[in-house]
This record gives sequence, C-alpha cells and structure tokens, in this order.
Amino acid sequence: MTKNDFIKSIATNAKQVCSERGYGYAQYATCIAQACCESGYGKSSLMDKAKAYFGIKATKAWLNKGGKIYNAKTKECYDGKTYTTITDSFRAYNSLADSVRDYFDLLSNKRYSASLKASTVKECITIIKNGGYATSPTYIDTIMKFYNSDKALIDEIYYGKTSNASNLEDVARAVIRGVYGNGSVRKLQLEREGYNYAEVQALVNKMLTK
Repeated sequence: MTKNDFIKSIATNAKQVCSERGYGYAQYATCIAQACCESGYGKSSLMDKAKAYFGIKATKAWLNKGGKIYNAKTKECYDGKTYTTITDSFRAYNSLADSVRDYFDLLSNKRYSASLKASTVKECITIIKNGGYATSPTYIDTIMKFYNSDKALIDEIYYGKTSNASNLEDVARAVIRGVYGNGSVRKLQLEREGYNYAEVQALVNKMLTK
C-alpha cells in the first residue's frame, strides 16, 4: 500500500465515522495524522497485521471484554527528557474500519472528550496529548508536521472538491451578508456544501479589513 493509498483508506473511514457522530474536520484530520504518525503510513508490518494504526494500549478493561492484542516495543518519555524502550500490549482489530471506530470510541472517554469539540487540529491534538495519549514531549509538533505535510490530500477527500477563486469570493460575500449564519452554524453549512471553512473564513476576514 502506498502512502497516498493509506491516507485515503484512513480518511474514508474517518470521514464516515465523523459524519455519523457529528464530529467535524478537526477530528477527521487529527485521526488521519495520528494514524500516519503512529503506523508510519501503515508501513509497520506488526501494526498492519493487527489492523491497529493508532498505537492504543490494551488496558485491563480491553482484555476483560475479550479484545485482541499484540505486543511490541515502544519508546516512552516519562520525565520529558529521556526515552525508555519498553515492551507493551496494544489493541488489535479485525479490520481498519474497526481500528478507526475504536479510536473515536477512545476519544469519547472523559480525559479526551473535549477534543471532540475542538475547532482546529492543533487544539484537538493538544487535548489528546495532554489527556495522556502519548508521553513524547514533541508529540503535538510531530502530529502537526504529518498533518501539514498531507493536508492537500486530507482536504481533497474531506471536501470532495476544490473551490475556484471566483466562486470562493461569491461565497465569502454571501457569508458577509449573513446567508450562512454565524459560528458553528456557518461552519456546518459551508462544509455541507463542500467548502473549506478555514479558507472561506480567511477570505471573509481579508475582505472585512480592506
């Protein structure tokens, strides 16, 4: 599987789950970036065999309900400076789709749940990291690098179309006139019509400051 094929596979499943559960772009994109980082774009043979692309630890609760596991070495940083290599147990799945759904199930837990209301990828991954998902002190920056590197494809799959400049200006003017409402209502409506909310809002801000 190529890098782009992996992104498309994760993205397709992430988009479906986010649509079903009412999550937005930030949650969708963060999911993809984490999968790309944790599994090396699906190149980790052990993770690929286990259909596990997020490196989620297998807790006692997971084991008690009969969850599948695999064991692997991982590097942890407990003091913010020194990395220690340990062997730990991780959740395994029957399919990539199951892996993606369990990722979002995990985020619904109290310590991560605020991430499901985040409006940006940076905010989303910060909440996830601070909730204890990863011990690496550079985890947030690392995920953002993956996201920014693959943003074009991530956006293409999510929005389904690329707005041309003239059309985008018409949409921005409509936003200014109040056609799309405000706040979350505006964001939801624009995304439903296939527009990149951040792109439209940036143009609106630019028009308003002229």
